[in-house]
Amino acid sequence: MFTVIDLKNGEKSKLKRLFQYFRKADLNITERSVPYGESFFVCEAKHHRGKIPWSEIAEGTQSENYILPFELKEIAPLKEFEPKLLPKLMLFNSALDYMEKLDQPPSEMRFTLVDDDGIFIEKLEAVLKLASVITVVTRKEEKYNALSVRLFETYGISLMIRPDYNEAKYENSFLFDYKGDRIPLSYKGTAFSKEKKHLLNGKTLSPGGFDLPSEYEKLWRKNTDKMQFASALFELSNVSDLQNLRFNELCS
Repeated sequence: MFTVIDLKNGEKSKLKRLFQYFRKADLNITERSVPYGESFFVCEAKHHRGKIPWSEIAEGTQSENYILPFELKEIAPLKEFEPKLLPKLMLFNSALDYMEKLDQPPSEMRFTLVDDDGIFIEKLEAVLKLASVITVVTRKEEKYNALSVRLFETYGISLMIRPDYNEAKYENSFLFDYKGDRIPLSYKGTAFSKEKKHLLNGKTLSPGGFDLPSEYEKLWRKNTDKMQFASALFELSNVSDLQNLRFNELCS
């Protein structure tokens, strides 16, 4: 469950502002239903006695995750929801689309996945039609061992699993979600990253904007972060279909 905070303008007349000192903060908390997922709450609040009534908001919502308007992000004493899974899944989907459009033989393509959390186990099989050499760099090696055995028994493909990243010297090398400051790729290697990186060689591709399906777009308040809202729907409201979203473009 999560709560979206919407701050409205407070009372402007002196008489109404005076009355605020004799009554509690005015909160309007409503539950919003979500197609194919669990509901979330919207808390509409006004300035009270010249201040934002944070304690009343926390007490009235009893939420563990909040989505805040941009103008309140730096001052709110509330726990903001932090996207963890959806941005990575969307970048992965977009990376595979990019590789597929290159229309290169899989024998000439190499793909390295950096996955410390083991979240791409169910998606990695999609890489098989695009690359002949697949490496996973992870601290969760045990999570990928069963997948490695299954891929070998089903397709005869050996999945390489390593705790550390080794420099890729091949031209058509694709590195996903590397977290270092400098990415050691070959001259024509490509790294997909949520943030722009400085490369020794190669290039980075980072995500551009994205579109939500219309039934979820209409629930999003435009003064809040769209990715944060989409991620909350996916991770907290269990809208599983959003895992197939892509970014509109990948920018170099």
